[in-house]
Amino acid sequence: MSIISTKEIACREWSMQELVSAMQRNMKCWSWGIRNYVNFHNQVLRFRVSGHHHKGYVFISLNFMDTFDIYFTNLQGEIKQDKKDIYIDQLIEVIDRVVEYISDYKDR
Repeated sequence: MSIISTKEIACREWSMQELVSAMQRNMKCWSWGIRNYVNFHNQVLRFRVSGHHHKGYVFISLNFMDTFDIYFTNLQGEIKQDKKDIYIDQLIEVIDRVVEYISDYKDR
């Protein structure tokens, strides 16, 4: 596995506060155990999660196609999985599938 580099995954600046606010209001995100948000030069957002499937970091960057790239790493920065070209309305669902989603849970 390769080690993540925020310089290599950074493409362009974007407003991370809107995404962080949306995540803090979404019940799914609460189950991830999110903590330690870090903003790398308004180009990459990193936060730590402690989900059922993934424990480590999630990195999000906005690419030049106006879609997001998501990288899931362990605490040492080794990339375990990535998801590319994710639209904003799919972002939380895609992260949830990797971090926490369990098909036996019922939506209420």
